[in-house]
Amino acid sequence: MNEKSMSPEPIKPTPEGFGVVTAAVFDIQRTLGEHIHNLQSLNMNYAKDHDDKIKMEENIKSLQRLIKLNSVLLSTIGVCAAWFFLRIWELILPLLQLKLGLPIK
Repeated sequence: MNEKSMSPEPIKPTPEGFGVVTAAVFDIQRTLGEHIHNLQSLNMNYAKDHDDKIKMEENIKSLQRLIKLNSVLLSTIGVCAAWFFLRIWELILPLLQLKLGLPIK
């Protein structure tokens, strides 16, 4: 056997073969177009989600600052209220002792 007999002979182009190749090329182009469109949609969604993530991070930071400020404010109000009630108790206690006839210290 010689090598020329083993290699396949090229097929001559026919109108039917051209139609098959053309259909395959158009199908590949259509599929490629769909993939490109899907990638563009994914990129747009990623950009939108990234912007949303940045906005949420900013909101979380502002909420953390607000919580810290509120805790300081509530602590200050608590200390002031305790001092206020202590002062009132110092005024009312002698009056109650006097009214009940207890010795005043």
